[in-house]
Amino acid sequence: METDLAAGLWPKFLPGERVLAARYGVSRPTIEEAVKGLAERGLITGGGPRCRWRVNPEAVGTAAPAQPAAAEVLLWLGEDHPSADVLTSEVMEATRRAWEARGGIMEVVVMDLQRIRNPAAAIRKLVERHTVTRMILHNAPEPLARAACATGLPVFLHGGEIVSSDLPGIGFSLKLVLGGIIPALVSAGRQRILMAIPAGLPSWHETMVSALRKSGAACAEDPVSWVLEVPQNLPQAVHDLWRRVLPAKRPDAVFLMDARWVISLYAVAGELGIRPGTDIEVIYFDDAPQLDWLIPPPRALRVSARVFVKRIEKWLRHPESSGGFTLVGISKPRAGEP
Repeated sequence: METDLAAGLWPKFLPGERVLAARYGVSRPTIEEAVKGLAERGLITGGGPRCRWRVNPEAVGTAAPAQPAAAEVLLWLGEDHPSADVLTSEVMEATRRAWEARGGIMEVVVMDLQRIRNPAAAIRKLVERHTVTRMILHNAPEPLARAACATGLPVFLHGGEIVSSDLPGIGFSLKLVLGGIIPALVSAGRQRILMAIPAGLPSWHETMVSALRKSGAACAEDPVSWVLEVPQNLPQAVHDLWRRVLPAKRPDAVFLMDARWVISLYAVAGELGIRPGTDIEVIYFDDAPQLDWLIPPPRALRVSARVFVKRIEKWLRHPESSGGFTLVGISKPRAGEP
């Protein structure tokens, strides 16, 4: 901001806090602190309720640049942009607020984590490029998580493959989730249960195959063929997958690990004359209220964002003594859901 002042970007008055926050990509409280610092050094005057900050051109031209301490950088690294689902968006924004309140900066980087061939080199490059002091990995595969931990920086695992007592993190137990869902579906008469997970997560695939094998349902005879690995971030590929699989397998229940796949599934089911809710039960692991507009709406399994946020905030305060990996359960369905 001081550099922009010196360059004459605002010759008379500073813009409002909302404009400044958008320009520099920080929160309004951060802008308030920065503006306060400029005022204390006499670079701007005025302010107060309904008053704009006036630029002091003489002071701006002679003032020596301030040398603030370098802010700590928290890197949020994930496969999808956090806004892609409600839970992750809530957790990320709460994390950003908590970190900025401590005077830090949070950088969000989105990559195809499953296709990283050299995890150690990728992590090293990110740390150098963003001057990272801490990392949060969202749904990272195990090799990448191990590479991040090998840097010696504080690392927090937000979901993903690793469930290890020696690594700080939080996630859900897929085994426990399936242990509740599959018996309920079987008792309701569903025998051909199709599972869909993101491609490149072998531990999830193994867990689902094992759960189906023990289910006693018709799909237990060949459980591997009833677990689909769905390509990430390729809408047309997902649509084509349903067109191939639904006529061939004729499932009477589908469990999806990504809410975005639901719309495509409904569209293809409609083309094939398959009725969601009647011919096929659709359950997804996420919380996307906009899907309630589908008729009939799919069933949603939720994890409480509050639990994730509390766990991350504890790690932000005490990264060296915040405990190991925490498993969380599933929240009750939204009001009105069976």
